[in-house]
Amino acid sequence: MKKSLSLVVAIALVFSLLTPAMAFAATSQEIAAGAKLKEYGVLTGNTQGDLLLDLELDREDMIVLLSRLMGVEEEAAATENTHGWDDVTDPFYHGYISWAKNEGLTKGVGDGSKFGYDQKMTVQELLQFQLRALGYEVEWNDVPAKAAELGLIAEGEDVTVNATRGKMAVVTLQALNTPVNGENILLGAKLGIEDFIPDVGILSFNAVGAKKLQVKFASAVDTEEAKIAVKRGVVTVNVSDIKWSDNNTVATIETASRLVEGTYTVSVEGVAEEVLTASVDVDNEKVESIEITSDVAPMARKNDGTDNPEQVVVNYVVKNQYGEDVSNLYVPTATASGKVDENANGVLKISKNNGEFVIQETVFVSLVYIGQGYTVSTQKTLNVGLSGKADTVEVTGIYNEDPDAVLDSDVSGDEAGNFKLLLNVKDQYGNPIKDINILKQDLFVHVGGTHILEVQYEEDNGKNTDVPAFELVEVDGVKVPALPLKEVKAAGTAVVNVVPKYSGKSANYTVVVEEGLVYDQVILSPVSGIVAAGEDVYVPVAVLDTKGNSVTDTKKLNDALNTPNSMGTDKIRINVSNNNPVEFVTKDGNLFLKFSVDNQGTVSVNATTESFKYSYLTIDVKPAAKPRAIIGLKADTNRLLFQGAEITLNHENVLVEDNYGRVMDKDTLKKALEKALESNPENIFRIQLTGYEDNDKITVLGDVYEIKADLDQVGNVVISGIKLKATNKGNQTLTLTLHDDAITDSNNPEKVVRGSQWQGVFRTVTLDEIRSIAIDDVDVLYAGTAEANEGRSKYSREVKVTATTKDGKKVSIPAGDFSLSTLSAYVHADNGGKKVYITNPAILSKDQKETTVVIRAVLENGITAEREVKVTNAAPKVDSVEIKDLTDGTLEINAEDLNGANLIGVLTLEVKDQYGVMANLEEEKFADGSELPVASVTVSDINKVEGSDLKVSNNGREDAKVNGAKAGDEFTVKVQFGSVSAKAKVKVK
Repeated sequence: MKKSLSLVVAIALVFSLLTPAMAFAATSQEIAAGAKLKEYGVLTGNTQGDLLLDLELDREDMIVLLSRLMGVEEEAAATENTHGWDDVTDPFYHGYISWAKNEGLTKGVGDGSKFGYDQKMTVQELLQFQLRALGYEVEWNDVPAKAAELGLIAEGEDVTVNATRGKMAVVTLQALNTPVNGENILLGAKLGIEDFIPDVGILSFNAVGAKKLQVKFASAVDTEEAKIAVKRGVVTVNVSDIKWSDNNTVATIETASRLVEGTYTVSVEGVAEEVLTASVDVDNEKVESIEITSDVAPMARKNDGTDNPEQVVVNYVVKNQYGEDVSNLYVPTATASGKVDENANGVLKISKNNGEFVIQETVFVSLVYIGQGYTVSTQKTLNVGLSGKADTVEVTGIYNEDPDAVLDSDVSGDEAGNFKLLLNVKDQYGNPIKDINILKQDLFVHVGGTHILEVQYEEDNGKNTDVPAFELVEVDGVKVPALPLKEVKAAGTAVVNVVPKYSGKSANYTVVVEEGLVYDQVILSPVSGIVAAGEDVYVPVAVLDTKGNSVTDTKKLNDALNTPNSMGTDKIRINVSNNNPVEFVTKDGNLFLKFSVDNQGTVSVNATTESFKYSYLTIDVKPAAKPRAIIGLKADTNRLLFQGAEITLNHENVLVEDNYGRVMDKDTLKKALEKALESNPENIFRIQLTGYEDNDKITVLGDVYEIKADLDQVGNVVISGIKLKATNKGNQTLTLTLHDDAITDSNNPEKVVRGSQWQGVFRTVTLDEIRSIAIDDVDVLYAGTAEANEGRSKYSREVKVTATTKDGKKVSIPAGDFSLSTLSAYVHADNGGKKVYITNPAILSKDQKETTVVIRAVLENGITAEREVKVTNAAPKVDSVEIKDLTDGTLEINAEDLNGANLIGVLTLEVKDQYGVMANLEEEKFADGSELPVASVTVSDINKVEGSDLKVSNNGREDAKVNGAKAGDEFTVKVQFGSVSAKAKVKVK
C-alpha cells in the first residue's frame, strides 16, 4: 500500500531510538491497533520488525512522534536549540523539544524548570499531545473528558498510569480516524496517509473568507468537467468565481454576496460517478479585532498640502473572523480627547475642542464596535506628529475586475481604464495613505515607454495635467489606491516609475503588454435546420488565431469585427448580402454568427481575416413560418379539474408546430400572432375551441385565443383566451384548431388550417371521485412573543390542498372547496383566504423554542387531511436589506434633496425578516411590532468634483448626513441593520 513516507520514516525512527524500558504484556486491543498501523505502513517497529507494544513511552520520544503527526518533522528537527532545559542530554532532541516549547506544546514538568527528559509519559500526557495534533487546546484537567468525548479513550479510564507503546498505538489509530478540529477532515487524511483518502472525494469544505468557501478534494480533479454549485438551505447561492489551486485539489469559491449565518452545502458533479456533497455551518460575519496602527497621530493636511494643526489623523484596521481587512464595511464608534470630524475607511479625523494641536501633545482614542451579542474595542494614547507625507511606495500589481482579462495590444481605449496599477503607499510613520488628494499632491508618475501604453492623468479644461488620476478600487473587499491605464498602443514592455516627492524613494514596475490576437481563419459551417424569413439566423462558426488556438470570447470577436489592425486591414470582416448587422454570440455553449433575414431567397455570408483567408456560405431562406398544427398542451398543464375550477389556454400552455415541423416556443407563437396583426389587422391567426356544443362536462367561458386590433381605440390590441370551467362529472373531448383569416377557400368558411386540430380529454372530477387529499407543504409559523404581539396576521401562511382520485390521478382542490381548521386554540384558520397564523405566543411554553401544530383540511364529504406545521418563537431578525431604485447599482440623488437630510430618509429601502415579511421602516419595527436593530449608515469612497465641500457627519450612525455635496460628487453608501447590509453607489445630480 502507498503511504505517507515522511510519517512512516518518522515513527519508524522513533521506535528505533527507543531504549529498553519496563515491559507490560500488550492487550489484544493494543496488538490489533499496532497491526492495523503496521498494515497502513505507519509503524514498522525496530530492525527486527517488533513493534515493542509492551514497553513504556518516554516524553521526548512522544515529542518526536507529535512533530511527525503534525507534518512538521523537518522544521522541528532544524529548530535552533533554545529550550533551556539542562536535563535534555541527547543533542538529537534539542531541535524537537525547542520547537515544541515554541509552539506551546510543552511547558516542561513541575515548575517548568525541567523538561522531564527520560521520564515515562502518563496516559493523560499522551492524550494531551494527541489532542493538540487534532487541533484542540484543552486545559489539563479537561483532557480526560475531551479525549473520551472524541473516543480516544473509554469513559472513566485511569489516565494517571504510564503509557505503553501499545496504548500509544490504540490512541494514535483512533486519532487518525478523528476529524481535525474545525476542518471537516480526518487527521489521517490531512497527514496524507492514502488509506484514509478516497480515490475521489471531498476532504473538507469550509468558509475561509467573508465571500469565500473552499473545497479540498482527495485528489486532483478535472476542472473542465467539475460543476460546482452551492446552496444555503434550499436557496441557491450566486457564485461569482471559482479559483483552482495549481494541483487542482482545492477550489476556492467566491460568492457574489457576503456569507450569512446558515448551513452551506456544496455539490460537485462530473468528478465521480455520484454527486459529491459536503456541508458547513457558517456564522454571520463579525468584527474580530480593531487595531490602531501607529503611536503617532499626524496632523492633517490642508488642500494645499501644508500642515493643518487644527486636526489630526488616526489610522485603524478592522478585521473579521477570517483576518480580512473590513475597515470600509464596519465602522466602529469613535470617542477621542477632541471632536471626531470624520470616521470612514479606517481613518479618523479629530479636531481639538479649542485651539490647535502641538507636536508631542497626546491624544486619546477609543474605538468600539457593537455587534449582535458581542463587543470589540481598543484604546490608545497617541502623540501628535507632523503631517504624514508619502514616504514609501510599492506597485503591487496590475488589477482588472474581470479575472480573465488579458492585457494585450487588442485592448481598446474603453477597456484600458479597467486595468489599474495597485499601489501600497505609506507615510513616514508606516501608516497607509488612501486619501486620493494626498496621493495626487505627493506622488509623481513617469512612464518609460509611452509608445506601449499611457496612464491616466487629471484633465484641466480638456487637457492633461501632470497630476496622476489616482482612484480607490475594491480588491477582495479592501479599498486600494490605484492608477488606471489610459491607452494601450502596442505589444511590449513599459516601465512605470512612481516617486514620492518628499522622500524620493521611487518604485519601478514593469508592465508587459502581450501580443494581441492575430485572426487567421473564420470557418463558416452550414446552418442546421430550416431558416425562414423574419427569423434570426445562427451560423455555426469557428475562429482560429495564427497559433491555431480557438477564439470564443464574443466580446473580443465583436470588437475585432470590421475593425482595422495597425496595418489598416480589418481583423475580421463579415459581409451579409442583406446588409443586416451581424454579431458573434454563444448559444448552448457553441459559437455562432447571428443576424436576421427579412425575406425569402438566398442570403450569402462572406468572412475574411487579417491573414487574408476567406470563407463563404449561402443560406436558402424559406417563406416565413406560420403556425401549422396544435400538438398538445405543456406537460405541467393538468387536464383534470375539480368541479368549479377554471383554466385558461393561451400561448403559455398550448404547444404549436409551425409549417416546417418545428415546435414554437411561447414567445415565437405570440410573435407569430402579433406579426399577423401587424401585417393586416383584418387577417389574424387564432386558436379556436370546438367540440363542446353537445357536452356539459366542461363549460366554455371563452372559445378563442387571438390578438386583434381594438376597433374602439386605435393603437390598442385585445388579447382573448380560451377559458374552461369544470362543471359536471365526466370526460369531455375538446378540439383546438388553428384558424387563419388569410385563407380564401370558399369551401372553408371557418378558415381552418387543415390538419391543425388537436383533441384532448378534459375531466371534471367531482367530490365522490376523491379517495384522499393532502395538504401541500406549509412554511414555518411565527409564534411571536407576549411583548411583540402585533401584526400576527402578517405572518400568515397560505394552505393549498391536492387530492388523489380513486383511479390514482392528482387534482388541485380550489380554495372554496375545502374548509380549513386547526387543532389548537392558538392558531387561527382564515377560511376566506385559506391562510393560517398564530394568535397567541402561549402556544410555546417558556422554555420552548419550537413546536408543531396540526392543521386540518376537510372536503364537503368529510374526507380529511392533516399536516404538522412547525411553529417557532425565533424573533424576527433582518434577513435582507435592499436599496431600491438603482440603475446598474447606482442611485442618483439631487443635491438639494441630499444636503442636510438624514441620509437614511433619502433612500428607499426594503427590509425583510427571515419569514419573508417586510419591516415597517417608518416605525422602525418588524411586522410583529418588535424593534428593528438600529440602522447604521456609512459613507465611503468619496470622490468630489472641483469646488465641492462634501462632508459627512455622524458617519456610521443612523442619523448620518451629507452636506456640501455638489452635482458630480460620488460616494458609496452602506445601510446596515444588525449584520445584514446593502450598499450602492450614489451619484449626486
